Amino acid sequence: MKVMIMSKKTITLHAILSTLSPLNIASPEKFRYEVSDSTGYGMVKNGTTGGIACSGIQRRRFPTKAVEGVDFGVPLIAANNIANRLRRQAAKLVKKILKENNQQITIQTYSAITCGAVTGNPDTRDSTLAEYRASSSHPLVGLFGGGPRMFPRRLRALDALPVMSGLREAGYSIKHPNNSGRESTSSLTSATCFRRCDDISALLDVDLMESTIENFEEAFEARQLLILQDKKDKDNDEKGNRNSTKAWSAFEFINPGVDFDFTLEMTNVTDAQIGLLLESLDQFAKTLIGGQTRNGLGRIKLQDVVLADSTGDTSFDGTSIFNNNSLIRSHRDVVPFISAWDEAKVSITGAELDAMFKLPVNTEDEKEAKALEKAAKAEAKMAAKASKSAEKTV
Repeated sequence: MKVMIMSKKTITLHAILSTLSPLNIASPEKFRYEVSDSTGYGMVKNGTTGGIACSGIQRRRFPTKAVEGVDFGVPLIAANNIANRLRRQAAKLVKKILKENNQQITIQTYSAITCGAVTGNPDTRDSTLAEYRASSSHPLVGLFGGGPRMFPRRLRALDALPVMSGLREAGYSIKHPNNSGRESTSSLTSATCFRRCDDISALLDVDLMESTIENFEEAFEARQLLILQDKKDKDNDEKGNRNSTKAWSAFEFINPGVDFDFTLEMTNVTDAQIGLLLESLDQFAKTLIGGQTRNGLGRIKLQDVVLADSTGDTSFDGTSIFNNNSLIRSHRDVVPFISAWDEAKVSITGAELDAMFKLPVNTEDEKEAKALEKAAKAEAKMAAKASKSAEKTV
């Protein structure tokens, strides 16, 4: 890919992300789902005992003056979650280009463009000016960075927080320039529980089991004994043997219809990099995010997607560049960036990506070569010194 010095912009993208279905982005914290004896309704609480084990959602705590009446903190979609999902969508677009051009990359490069890392140990070699220019102007690498050379990322995502006046006024989230978004209340989340059924303990389809299970009667009786013991252990508040699939489970979720302030900031980026981001955002809007996606959770919609230019080079009209959850490629604010991306992507090669994400070579042959080179330099230095001394003697 030819390296060119291109004018760069600093752009902010504002949008409202709306949940179309329940959204579960799991938290490692411990939660339980407990049904109230007085009301018959269930609620999520912190802790490790009582009720049913529950997969809680990620939250962030803010001062009570900013947010009132929200238990455990405010649900959010974390910035690194958003940035990583956008990276993966951009990587898919690049890998598609490589496939169409019958090009391949190393598995290290594949990992680097997909998740940003090759190994847990960064390469400590200093980048040359040529390497810096090549990486910073590359549509994918310049925008998302990463790899063993730890190229800088010029895309910054902010935590997506519910549209709440307290969060906006305190500066925890950025208010949409069109003042878009429905104000959220304290009723942002709910929870549900479900029961997995064990056909053996419930004696379902016995005839079918008998005809398909090897040594049916012996296996059936042994399995039933384990299930009965498991139930007894649980009734005694002891750790069960987990031999039965018949159990209650629960998970918490953000309710459908919650609006989030969604902000992306791009600093010193090229038009092609902005174009790649817009294409990636278009794919991001159509994917399911979070957990339980196999059950239809995680559907989202991007609304009132607008661009703002901090450099003053470009005048945006402030209207949404998305319609029906899809990028409007014919929008006047979008056309120049998509055109730049279409022009740049033709020059993307697997060899160039491999060179940028190549791991430092550290083989025995290299060590031996370096040792020989060092010895040769020392010998040459000694010879030069001896020659100079001989000249003085003469």
